[in-house]
Amino acid sequence: MPGTKDSGRPGGNPALKTAEYQEEHGYQIQDPTREEAFTAQLQLRITPSMQAALKAMGKQRNQFIRDAIAEKLERENQQ
Repeated sequence: MPGTKDSGRPGGNPALKTAEYQEEHGYQIQDPTREEAFTAQLQLRITPSMQAALKAMGKQRNQFIRDAIAEKLERENQQ
């Protein structure tokens, strides 16, 4: 009987572990080897040619962008 107190499966969903977040985008939200988790978001405008180049990278593009920003920040902090 949906919507009643007895409608759920006692003990919850046993297959919940298979539905949890998987590392499908080349990173994990909480990686124990990192000092910080990837929780902040950034939005920016880029040229259409830059967008095409990033899309061609596929799943690796997010890590590529993070590495490029980190590298530039390191160079700026050294000056």
